[in-house]
Amino acid sequence: MASQALANFRIDIQYSKDHLTTGLGVIQQVPLVPIDSFCRYALVAAVSSFDRFMHAIIAEKLPLILGSSLGLPDALASFRITVSGAESAVSNTEVKAWIVESVTSVLGREPILTTGAISSRLSIITRKSVWQELEAIIGPSVKARWQFIANRRNQIVHEADWDVSAQSRRAITVPDIGLAIDFIIELAEAIDGMV
Repeated sequence: MASQALANFRIDIQYSKDHLTTGLGVIQQVPLVPIDSFCRYALVAAVSSFDRFMHAIIAEKLPLILGSSLGLPDALASFRITVSGAESAVSNTEVKAWIVESVTSVLGREPILTTGAISSRLSIITRKSVWQELEAIIGPSVKARWQFIANRRNQIVHEADWDVSAQSRRAITVPDIGLAIDFIIELAEAIDGMV
């Protein structure tokens, strides 16, 4: 059964798909409007949707891990908390809720976009070798495909998608972004099934 995090992600990612569709409709009506801005927005929004999914799936699965008889994954067992958080725990009768809040508040400050961040964050809720499992589900090169998409998002966000050597914006197409969004969906679904 799919998680609530995945259900919310599917709604969220649909906005990226809708933005591409809207862009195509706009350029049919006003051919002077370039589609590339719609593509850039759709990719950035899709990657942001994935980041929100990652935070949500960890928050959703963490209480289940804490209540499990299997013991804690090493990354969770060694997770650092703040002194103020520990002080709060002493007065908190619902320790499990406090742990979830503490872990998610620390993780909430950091994007989960790099392959290293994805595997280290998921290791809080699973003992599985994240990228090996994902390659078994999706196929080879899953890690490289994600890193390419995340890097492409960073070029758009941090460099205005400007290619210094060519003195122009980097090329971007609707089919490329459609494939990227489809891959992001596949990755989120695989992670949801894996954890």
